[in-house]
Amino acid sequence: MKANSFFVLTTLLFLSIQFKAFPQAEIPTNKEIVISFLTQFCDSLANKIDTTKHKNIFPKIASHPLSDFLENILIDKMSSRDFKFYISNCDSCRVLQITINRYAINYQRVRRERPTKEISRKIELEIVGLVKSPETFVQSFSFAKTYKDTIKTDNFEFVEKDGNPFTSPKPKEPENFLKKYIEPILIIGSTALAALLFFTIRSK
Repeated sequence: MKANSFFVLTTLLFLSIQFKAFPQAEIPTNKEIVISFLTQFCDSLANKIDTTKHKNIFPKIASHPLSDFLENILIDKMSSRDFKFYISNCDSCRVLQITINRYAINYQRVRRERPTKEISRKIELEIVGLVKSPETFVQSFSFAKTYKDTIKTDNFEFVEKDGNPFTSPKPKEPENFLKKYIEPILIIGSTALAALLFFTIRSK
């Protein structure tokens, strides 16, 4: 009997752990979303400037918390298409100027009739740049992506597990009825009672 009870409890515990872990596995982290955006941008860029001439690239990526991630993905993606990267400009190089114009992670508490344990998440990325060829040909480009979803407050630490620059302040907890209405009334009432007792004692 005891063995059966132990087996049942162990099974229930295992299932509860799996149940909690499974939804998390379905949720992309902030880093996964941003890296996906950067990868899409690099693929798009490689398609736009993929010609038989001027495969030499001198990248100039403006300083940004994401610039190292962008540079690594850019070199990896475009090197596979026979582009060659240089650390300084050369006569046969295309100058690739890239600026991350906007990058934001925003959370907002989901508001309904009753307080919820849900947070809406929005991630935005916008990249602009120029490609300058040796023939003075200039090609401009832009790339913008937005991701939106709703997550549980329990999953907040999971989506931000990779740390900076993939974090943003967590929205404040919603005020419950007790904190919003009862506590101020109690504080005011206590203050009034203290004042009343003070004057009552003095009058005696």
